[in-house]
Amino acid sequence: GARNAFEALRVMASRIGVDGCELVEVRGGDLAASVREIIASFYGYAERGYDRLVVDVTGGSRFLVASMIAASMLISGVKVDVYVQSDTGEDWESRIPSNIVGLLGVRLPSELSRILVALAPGEGYTPGEIAERLGLAEKTVKNRLSELKKLGLAAQKGRAGSVYLTPWGEVIAEALKGWNRAG
Repeated sequence: GARNAFEALRVMASRIGVDGCELVEVRGGDLAASVREIIASFYGYAERGYDRLVVDVTGGSRFLVASMIAASMLISGVKVDVYVQSDTGEDWESRIPSNIVGLLGVRLPSELSRILVALAPGEGYTPGEIAERLGLAEKTVKNRLSELKKLGLAAQKGRAGSVYLTPWGEVIAEALKGWNRAG
């Protein structure tokens, strides 16, 4: 069924001028992990020279649709035109152009973005380690970490413990890394 759907997508993509389509599997289960996986795939394609993405979520689960919409909103530097077409036999198609999708993107202040990316590798760091790594004052880092915690993007183990990213913090950090690569 997936191969048949992909062939239909390839025909539609060709009709709108997009060639070289590839089938990419996205694991289901955890929304944040799926969005992160989709973002990483998008930026991987951009690095290989692709400048447009066509995604078919018709007939897919709501989970996949939500993942694609969230990923599209977080992507910067890649044109993401969202095409929606009927999967019920009715003959209609609609398009959300990349400039409209781009308006939905999230922009965090520079220091918050730098801290999120610095935390991305994983195990967690103390505010002092983050400050040293980024060349910021520890007080500044503590204030920004407080903001990230309020946003639900970071958490801390104990008062003096390491700070680490939440699953949604990892999603935003992945998007920020892609934005940095895309310039």
